[in-house]
Amino acid sequence: MLRKFVYYFLFSHACFAPQIICGQKEYYIPKPLIIPSHDAKKQLYASIGRGGGYNLDLSYTVTNHVAIFTTGVLDNDTKKRTSIFGSRFNIEKNDYVLKAGLGYFKKINKPRLYNIIESYLGIGLYKVENYWYFIEGDLCGDSTMAKYWNIFWQINVCRKEKKQELVFALRVSYNRYDSVNFFSTERNSLYPRNSYKNLAGLSVDPAISYSYRVNRFKFSAQAGLSLPLWWAQAEHVYTNFDRSIYVSRESVKPAALIGKLSIQYEMNFANQKK
Repeated sequence: MLRKFVYYFLFSHACFAPQIICGQKEYYIPKPLIIPSHDAKKQLYASIGRGGGYNLDLSYTVTNHVAIFTTGVLDNDTKKRTSIFGSRFNIEKNDYVLKAGLGYFKKINKPRLYNIIESYLGIGLYKVENYWYFIEGDLCGDSTMAKYWNIFWQINVCRKEKKQELVFALRVSYNRYDSVNFFSTERNSLYPRNSYKNLAGLSVDPAISYSYRVNRFKFSAQAGLSLPLWWAQAEHVYTNFDRSIYVSRESVKPAALIGKLSIQYEMNFANQKK
């Protein structure tokens, strides 16, 4: 019964997530959670996948309880979207994300529902560059350019068996923007139409992951949400056609769906030496 629920949840998330469009022009781009499910010293975990771009995850356990990890995501595709009024438009993206950090893991000797607990602390750098336009009519549209960084903490509760794994994960992130600028191609200007200043906040990202193992390979699917816990009152700066500026205070609370399909490889160097 649990497995059927997991299949349905992951499949429905993958089907409907691309159709959802948020009004925030995708300047908030949370990426999938790292879920290696480590349980021993000198384990190397590598994952390539697709979810919010092309993903590459690497992690290695340096002791029986400590791991290091790094993640890279590149998203340079054209996304097809539909607005709430039914109009179709494209988003041409050129985003990247770099993350790295430390982790702690523990194998439970007397397992019940779970047998591994992992906790990760890291920092991420994010660059957003996208251009969107309606497919019908003229191709004038808007572009978004943003940069931000975050500090995050994550915990994974894993049920690792011989052929399959089920993981419930939770990530809490503090996000701080260096810049958020919106440009209008109709104005053909180097100056942003509007922008956010002093934008920062706290978000929580719950996720579920299911993996099926074939020898050292794992085929995995992950689905989750990124929800705002707290976001500061940001300054919304508007630039008029005559270059005059108007500033207002706004509460910005971006949210997003998270999903990933991946192939993972696990190697245990400690076992190879024996």
